[in-house]
Amino acid sequence: MFSSAPTRRNGAGTPKPSTPTSTSTSANSPTSQQQAQSVLAPLLPTPLESLILATYPATLALGSLFSLLDPAARNAPYNPVSQSHPPSAAPSYFARKSNLFNVFFVKISWFWVTLAYFLFLFLHPSTGPSRGLILTAKRLRGILRWGLVTLWWSITTQWFFGPALVDRGFRITGGACELANMLEGTGGGKEFITSQACKAVGGQWKGGHDISGHVFILVLGSAFLGLEVLPVLVGARGLREERAIRRGDGSVVKVESEGVDGGDDGEEAKGGVGVVMVVVGLCWWMLLMTAAYFHTWFEKFTGLLVAMVGIFVVQWALDFDANTTRILESIHTAHEAGAKLRVGPELEVCGYGCLDHYLENDLFEASLECLAKIIRASPKDMILDIGCPIMHRDVRLNCRVIAYNHRIILIRPKVYLANDLNYREMRYFSPWPRKLTQTFILPTVLRGIVGQIDCVIGDAVIDTLSTTFAAETCEELFTPASPHVEMSLNGVAIFTNSSGSHHELRKLDTRIQLLLEATRKAKGIYVYANQQGADGSREYYDGSAMIMVNGELIVQGSQFGMRDVEVVTATVDLDEVSNARCTPSRGLQAVQALEAPYERIFIKTILHQEVQVVDPLDGPTPPLEVPRIHKPEEEIALGPGCYLWDYLRRSGACGYFLPLSGGIDSCATAVIVFSMCRLVAQAIKDGNKQVIEDCQRITAQGLKWVLSATAEDICSRILHTAYLGMQKQSSRETRARAQDLAKRIGAYHLDCSIDQIVGAVEKFFETVLSWTLRFKMEGGSNTENLARQNIQARIRMVVSYLFAATMPSARKRVSGGSLLVLASGNVDECLRGYLTKYDCSSADLNPIGSISKNDLRSYIAWARDAFAMPILESFLTATPTAELEPISKEYVQSDEVDMGLTYDELSVFGRLRKVEKCGPWSAFLKLCANAEWRKTYSPREIYTKTRRFFYYYAINRHKMTTITPSYHAEAYSCDDNRFDLRPFLYPPFTYAYRKIEESLEKMGAKAETTIKGD
Repeated sequence: MFSSAPTRRNGAGTPKPSTPTSTSTSANSPTSQQQAQSVLAPLLPTPLESLILATYPATLALGSLFSLLDPAARNAPYNPVSQSHPPSAAPSYFARKSNLFNVFFVKISWFWVTLAYFLFLFLHPSTGPSRGLILTAKRLRGILRWGLVTLWWSITTQWFFGPALVDRGFRITGGACELANMLEGTGGGKEFITSQACKAVGGQWKGGHDISGHVFILVLGSAFLGLEVLPVLVGARGLREERAIRRGDGSVVKVESEGVDGGDDGEEAKGGVGVVMVVVGLCWWMLLMTAAYFHTWFEKFTGLLVAMVGIFVVQWALDFDANTTRILESIHTAHEAGAKLRVGPELEVCGYGCLDHYLENDLFEASLECLAKIIRASPKDMILDIGCPIMHRDVRLNCRVIAYNHRIILIRPKVYLANDLNYREMRYFSPWPRKLTQTFILPTVLRGIVGQIDCVIGDAVIDTLSTTFAAETCEELFTPASPHVEMSLNGVAIFTNSSGSHHELRKLDTRIQLLLEATRKAKGIYVYANQQGADGSREYYDGSAMIMVNGELIVQGSQFGMRDVEVVTATVDLDEVSNARCTPSRGLQAVQALEAPYERIFIKTILHQEVQVVDPLDGPTPPLEVPRIHKPEEEIALGPGCYLWDYLRRSGACGYFLPLSGGIDSCATAVIVFSMCRLVAQAIKDGNKQVIEDCQRITAQGLKWVLSATAEDICSRILHTAYLGMQKQSSRETRARAQDLAKRIGAYHLDCSIDQIVGAVEKFFETVLSWTLRFKMEGGSNTENLARQNIQARIRMVVSYLFAATMPSARKRVSGGSLLVLASGNVDECLRGYLTKYDCSSADLNPIGSISKNDLRSYIAWARDAFAMPILESFLTATPTAELEPISKEYVQSDEVDMGLTYDELSVFGRLRKVEKCGPWSAFLKLCANAEWRKTYSPREIYTKTRRFFYYYAINRHKMTTITPSYHAEAYSCDDNRFDLRPFLYPPFTYAYRKIEESLEKMGAKAETTIKGD
């Protein structure tokens, strides 16, 4: 008889049910005048109907109470992001979203409600003859009531002149489709404004307030059926009640509910009522299960609205929301895997690469707010090791926050800060004294979450019921007196290391050896976590999370990848640590260490699984036979490739533009982009939703195209290349190589000449100064020769940016867009200054700017075979040339001839200058002592090359102040802006040269000879 709207939020107070609405009148109803006077709430429910309606909030309260009192429900892990229990740890069959009742009943519950109601409507004699489909007045009114209730269900959950009310409310309160957010702003696709459309394309419906669909439909369906059948049930048992109508003057008129007519209830009639009662019973049971196992009490009892947490998946410095989500995802992933201790990267809450933003109080405040969210939403019975900046007594500290059961146990500041090469930690943070502990007064934002006023801050260790663990951070491992050595003597069995270590060619092996050595000597379990991905600067943090036990590598995560979160776990035997440490010499040192012990903080928990019967087959994780270490050539393919994808998806651009010269440097850059496309294609094949969404947005293609795209297909939408040649300077060979390479990798390629533009500039110069510039081969001076070459080089830069700004629109890309320009100068040419300032070395990004020519050659040789690209052989055999001077039969410009040094020699000088910290004098001495150089050059020739290198390095250093940001990959990178801080105006190295010349004079004839033989 009555349809009940769902419970809605009533201001800030308690939930208030909507007033039921009558849809029929009885023979003894009030007069039409009385009905006209009825306003506000004309129909009042009977006491029995009121009791039935009250069962719904009571059911929700009962389920919430059960979830608090039942040990299985209370202790089961729960993921607030997905608002569900992990299937493997669900406390009940009904706590799984995949249970049959949810899949085959709740998901299609309106079908069952409709089926049950029409069976009742056409089988029960109270509505008309039970034989045949005869439409009586009561049945017509019943169909009308069903239609009105169905209309309410439809406009609330299905459609209301576009999105349903649920979707509209979600959007109004700040929600969105995560995939749509990535598409909006670039015009890359339509806005997915309904949850159904969002999920259909693989998106996630997040961010706003969403009415619980389960609670809504279960309440609406069961209330409609129950109130429709109620008159039949109470009439059959003599419980008929009068209904009340409130008139406009406040008086209440009693009327009788719609009667029960018709003869005896036959089997069909009982069946119709029975089906209704079964559906109502199932609705009530599933509502109780929803209340017991899903959502918090606040979500269920404030209008049955579920506040869905908004998530942004992109992870990088200062992206607090995304980092918080990523941390929570890793915590829940580790918890579902059974881990008892979770360790995250250094400064993971805010991101490591915040640089001078660490000087802002806002960053510390935001970090604490996010830390509070993480602690509040984390599961219990798991120790969390979280990287977060902390300010203590106005001192900025790089800290680890150790939390357990929603309480902060210890804040452990970093003792030794990284402050060289790419690291500037002492610019932002202060080091903490060893073994010092103090009381830290928790900020207000944390007090309400953890229920405590203060905690310990300092260099301490943590005892549990089963073992002891402690934290050290990144740089502390690399120092001579690493904290883990003394910690081990104080009984620490588990060491955690949270790192912010970036990729560098051949560096991972060094890192692994340090970690192995740490536990080989001190014994113990070492848990290493590192950030992975680009972080808003020149570095790519290369992951490789690892767990070591007593000098053996047990598990190792990926070094490069496109997943935002990766968790590695291992089962270890704590007894192995105790047994390995049982030596007299170690025992003596441990006793001596007691004279200056660490402060110990106790957590009442165990870090091992308690079992009654040991399963011999369920033992510790076996060690890896060998660490997974990529070849340098593979590192060049993977590191810059992953970095370029991270940079592209975060920049808002829709691809890259690369001037393709036909030489090996631009070839290597193009192949790195192709490697990126191969990684993207593989990630799509593996079902990486984030990569799929990013690829749709960047390429402006539909989901079907992306799912079937090859690496070449993706490259055709992302990489745009152009051969910008000159008629006299450019050869047919370089033009053909550029075109063939672009075709092989699928790049969108242009073949054009810039003679007309260059000629116009030269003509302008000639008109203004009445001077015709000539190349050296035409009788011109060095000044004229360089000037004419530089015109071409700089014109190419201007044309490149013109193409980058317009090419997407020219290709009819939806809403246009722009490209990022790639440079392709290697580290050796940058070091020597063999480039034109503001030529094609000036771009948005340089993937090979800190990779040597030799490594690039090796990479191309490797890619030729690994990527099945025979075309690359022609690049390996070609003579490196800038092609800025006219070509003749007698003369072809050569890079190494122009520089006066080979690329091999430049690489040697680069390492001497940066890695071995040598000036001209030290470099000369080391080269004279080098057997290979002495076989090839006399001491005087070595001096000539040393002087030539440092001369050109000094006069061209100013070019590094404007050099394009380069992916950091080489230890002798000359990047002036971050890595290699040097003057850009040098005096002559007169003093050093004089010392070398004096040394050569003393050597006499030896200075002119080389070493003969081996």
